[in-house]
Amino acid sequence: MKARRHPSRTGNAGFQSLAEFVNAVEKSGILKERGIGSPEGLLPPSFTRVLWAPDVLGLEKLSQFSNTPAIPSAGDEVEMQNSLAQFQRDLLEQRDFIGYMSTFPSDALCEHLLLVVATGRMTPKEYWPLVRATWERAEVIAPNLAGWKKLLQARRPRRELMMTVKERLYLAALPNEFLVYRGCLMSTGSEGISWTLSKRKAEFFARYSLGQRSASVVDTEFLVGKPAVIRGSCKKRDVIAYLNGRKHQEILILPSKVHRP
Repeated sequence: MKARRHPSRTGNAGFQSLAEFVNAVEKSGILKERGIGSPEGLLPPSFTRVLWAPDVLGLEKLSQFSNTPAIPSAGDEVEMQNSLAQFQRDLLEQRDFIGYMSTFPSDALCEHLLLVVATGRMTPKEYWPLVRATWERAEVIAPNLAGWKKLLQARRPRRELMMTVKERLYLAALPNEFLVYRGCLMSTGSEGISWTLSKRKAEFFARYSLGQRSASVVDTEFLVGKPAVIRGSCKKRDVIAYLNGRKHQEILILPSKVHRP
């Protein structure tokens, strides 16, 4: 996909440090436009190697090199790490937990969320929206399934705050028992906690499990088996949450609570 250019907003100059990049991006207004919690959310996971924003976010490459990635020196990498660490500390002091979590790559989200939850006292209004926002950024759940179960089953009040008002009303209107579907790899996917009300969406995720998503899985044991759509029924009282922010009609529920024919 070809990136849209914003020469008037970001300029054509390269950045010598992460601090310079953060300052320029904050002034550009692109964060608000893209709904991104922090400037680091514009950086690829390998930000310590490449000093530019990813094209998929619609920014021109922010490097003094036209085609070649900028490889910073060891000193530059230390400065970048220190700048990021300070930025993260500032976010925590401001209790911007969602912004803080946006500074981590997808495959590290669960472990960092468990850590920040264990070390910081959060209100229900902070905890449940944070869990939701982090869940929706996580690309692959299976390698951290135990951690996600712990987070979603936390004995904290007002779990409904994980959902929007519209989502709560939709869940309340569902019958006491209904069908759910899950698109996955047959060998391991039936143990997942993300299901959907839509068979069509499940079919999409069955295909997706061996496509783009597979590139995000580090442990290949989670890539064993053939794509399949699993069907089951569940009781409304057992549903952890109904999420539709990504138009997935997603039902979060423990696999033990889904009854398969």
